[in-house]
Formats: sequence, structure tokens, C-alpha cells
Amino acid sequence: MTAFLVKHYLGDYVMQTSAMVSKKAIFFSPEGLTHAAIHGALSSLVVCFGLLWVGASGSDAIALTLGIGFLDFVIHYLLDVAKARYVPSSLTPETQLHWVFFGLDQLLHNMTYIFFIVCFLN
Repeated sequence: MTAFLVKHYLGDYVMQTSAMVSKKAIFFSPEGLTHAAIHGALSSLVVCFGLLWVGASGSDAIALTLGIGFLDFVIHYLLDVAKARYVPSSLTPETQLHWVFFGLDQLLHNMTYIFFIVCFLN
């Protein structure tokens, strides 16, 4: 789980540009797709290193690595678009509702990573 949390930090806070943030509400914007693709690629790396760590290889390992990366791309993209489109931009960090939605967003991303770990363990 730690590797996915570090991946999330890198993808959302280090590698995300202001253009990516400002274009998330637009379906299929190159910036939003790029941001989601970064998450998908980073998740594939996490899974790849995890599989190498346990000595897994072969076509099943490749399928799991690419599958988790693609799933993270799609899920991360949809969560970000939904947040950008449906959470009022008037909410500022001074309002409790801002933190409710921020926390919900982070919870959903973390639940995605738990799902990926369950897939990895099976």
C-alpha cells in the first residue's frame, strides 16, 4: 500500500501541472488524459516491481501489470473529472465542505489501491 500512496503523491502533487488541474472538468482534454496516464503508468511500475519482488514473471504478470495500469488510468480519470465537474469551485479550504469532498476523493483513490492489492494477491 505504501508504494501506491507514494505513487499517488508523485502523480497528484509532484507531476501534476496547473494546466492539468484547470482542464480536468473537460472530458477528454489532453491535460486530463495525460494526468490519468501518468497515474496508470506509475501504477504499472508499482505492480511490476511488486511482481519482480515476489519472483513472478510470464504472460500473467505482464497482463496484471498492464491491466492494473489501465484500470488506474480509467478510474483516476473518471474520479478527477467527476470531482472537477460536480464539486462547486466556490468551496475554499476555509469551508468544511471543501475538506469533505477532498477527503472523499482521497478515500476513493485509496480504495482503488486496496482493490489493486487484492487483485495482486490473487
